Amino acid sequence: MAFINDVQDVLSVKSELDLFASTPMQTGIESGSLQTYRPVTSISNNGPIEFVVSGTSTEEYLDLARVYIHVKARLNVPSLDPATAQPTIGPVNNWLHSMFSQVDVFLNQKCKQSHLTSNLWYEDTPGHMNKYTDAHTGFTSRLKHTKDGQIVDLYGPLHCDLFNVDKLLLSGVEMSIKLQRSNNAFHLMGGSDAGIFEIVDAELHVRKVKISPSVILAHNQALAVATAKYPINRVDVKAITIPAGSQTKTMDNVYLGMLPKRCIIGFVNTTAFNGSVAENPFNFQHFDYSYLAFYLDSTPVPSKPFLCDFPNNQFIRAYNSLFEGCNINHADIGNSISRDSYAKGYALVVVDFTPDLCASSADHISQPRTGSLRIEVRFNNALTNSVTAVIFSEFSGNIDIDKNRNIVTDYSS
Repeated sequence: MAFINDVQDVLSVKSELDLFASTPMQTGIESGSLQTYRPVTSISNNGPIEFVVSGTSTEEYLDLARVYIHVKARLNVPSLDPATAQPTIGPVNNWLHSMFSQVDVFLNQKCKQSHLTSNLWYEDTPGHMNKYTDAHTGFTSRLKHTKDGQIVDLYGPLHCDLFNVDKLLLSGVEMSIKLQRSNNAFHLMGGSDAGIFEIVDAELHVRKVKISPSVILAHNQALAVATAKYPINRVDVKAITIPAGSQTKTMDNVYLGMLPKRCIIGFVNTTAFNGSVAENPFNFQHFDYSYLAFYLDSTPVPSKPFLCDFPNNQFIRAYNSLFEGCNINHADIGNSISRDSYAKGYALVVVDFTPDLCASSADHISQPRTGSLRIEVRFNNALTNSVTAVIFSEFSGNIDIDKNRNIVTDYSS
C-alpha cells in the first residue's frame, strides 16, 4: 500500500466516522432584535423619504443584510372603465422598488453609493407587458390590491450595494438612507393617468445585534493596527439612447478607466424608460437585433458576438447568457425566464468579464482591469422609435472603517 499510495497524498476521513466531534457553538452574538425607525422628513407626494439609524450604542452592531423598508401606499382612481368597471391604472411590477428612482446610503454623513433601483411582485405575462387587460395576468393580479383606493402594505429589503454584505457594521457608525421618489408615470401603467398616488406611511426596519464583550475587545484591539473591511459589489447603471431610424449603434467608451466585472444589457422604449403610463418600463424587447458584441480594449468578450434571428427563434446563446453570465449554468436554480418567454419581454444579455468567469464568487475577486468598454449592436430593420439601452454593471469595491470611525471607499479593487 505504501508503494501504491504516495506519502504526500492527503488522506480523508469520512464524516460518518467522525463520532466524537461536537457541533460548534457561536458565542459572539448574544442577542438581536429588529428595530423600527420612522422618517426624519415629512412624507409628501414628491419629496424624498429619509431615515437615520444612530450608531451610539457601543455594544450593538448593525446587520447590513437585514435592512427592510415597509411602505403603505394608496392609489385613488376616480374614474372606472365603464365597460369593465375596473380601474384604468395600476402599478408596474416590483412596485415597492419601482416607486423609488434612487437610494442614497450615508455612513457618518458620507455617501457610499447611489444607484438606480428598479414588493408587489407578479410576473408580467410574456408578450402582453404593455397591455392592461385580462391578457396581462400579472397586471390584473396587482390591480386587485390597489382598486377602490385601498391601502397596499409593501415590505421588502433595500437592494443597495452595502446591504448585500454578509458582515455586521461596527458600532459608532451612523447610517442615513434617503429614498428619492420616481416619476409616477414610471411606476404606474394603464389606459389613463387619472390616478392619485400617495405614500401613506413608511418605516425602516433594521436588525441590531448585541455583541459579546470579548469580541468587541478583540475588534478594538485589531482596529488599533488595521481597518475593518467591507467588500461590496458596486453597481452602476447607464442609459444610452439609440435614435429612431438607426439600424446600427456603436457605444464607444461605455466605461473608460475601471472596467466592470459583469454587464447586463437590455433594450426598452425610450418613452417607457422616461415614464409613460401607456408602457411598461420593464418590457425589455429585442427589437429584432441580429448582432450584439462587447469589446474590452478592442478585444471581443466573449470571442464570438451574439448572433440572433428572433423571427426564426434563433437566440439560444443570448438566452443561455442569463445562466452563464450569472454563474448559475451548473447550479440547480433558475430565474423564472423560460426560453419561450425570453423574446417576449425578457431579452436581456449578461456577460461575465472576469478571467475565471466567477463574477458572483464570494470567496475571491479578480484582478481589476482598466481600459475601455465598447458595445456594438445591429438591427435587422431600422428602429421605428427611439430605444434606450440600459446597461447594468457590477464592480468590486471595498469600504474601510478605522478605529475613529472614518470611512474610506476604495473602488480600485
